[in-house]
Amino acid sequence: GFGEEVLSHRLQVEFPAHLLERIAPDERENVIALLEQDPRTAYIHDEAREWGVTYGGVNVLFTVKGTLLTVHDVEQNV
Repeated sequence: GFGEEVLSHRLQVEFPAHLLERIAPDERENVIALLEQDPRTAYIHDEAREWGVTYGGVNVLFTVKGTLLTVHDVEQNV
């Protein structure tokens, strides 16, 4: 029931090539898969808010409008 709804909810990810290059080649598919699953807090619906998710030594900054997630920056964690 409820779990199936979550599994079917996927975002389209727009990840500019120059930012994707900042992620290790063997981790790129994993980062995109994570972003497709919508890592935002479920009860906040602010399309102007910039979100961040940390994975594999980088922080990926993004916004979401509707079902489109757009990556704006990739920062290396220190």
